[in-house]
Amino acid sequence: MQHNTLSKHNQKLPFTRYDFGWVLLCIGMAIGAGTVLMPVQIGLKGIWVFITAAIIAYPATWVVQDIYLKTLSESDSCNDYTDIISHY
Repeated sequence: MQHNTLSKHNQKLPFTRYDFGWVLLCIGMAIGAGTVLMPVQIGLKGIWVFITAAIIAYPATWVVQDIYLKTLSESDSCNDYTDIISHY
């Protein structure tokens, strides 16, 4: 049983054109949001508000993403996130 689980985890998944499209879309959205919305918000609210928000938001985002990835990587099954998180 344990050997079968390990062999499933060691299989490589192909990186398809669909996956490449998602990567491109996410990068494009991040760049677009940064170049269009960020300067406008800094101009409206002020630089100190932006710096304070960045200091608060970056660690919070990192912690949430770290928890999300750890729960996905430590799960035994390859189901959706709702099923995985219900085991905790």
